[in-house]
Amino acid sequence: MAEITASYADLFEQAKDVTAMYMHNANREIDDLFGKGYAAEHPEILNSYMQIASRDFHVSASHKLSHDASESILSLLEDYLHHKTTN
Repeated sequence: MAEITASYADLFEQAKDVTAMYMHNANREIDDLFGKGYAAEHPEILNSYMQIASRDFHVSASHKLSHDASESILSLLEDYLHHKTTN
């Protein structure tokens, strides 16, 4: 697994940047669907968009982490069993 070398300050700044990107995209996409200014007039929709984006990332990252961990464990187990049967 890759080591995270960023500082907490760097991670905080990254989180702010990603949030700003999500907000910008949310405003644009909502206005594209419902008309200019709709996102500003309906902050509850913007809030829902942000929650969904956050949850989607969390679920995707969690699944990837689980898959990567499972692959690593399986590889180690296969190596162990191969070594045990050849010696």
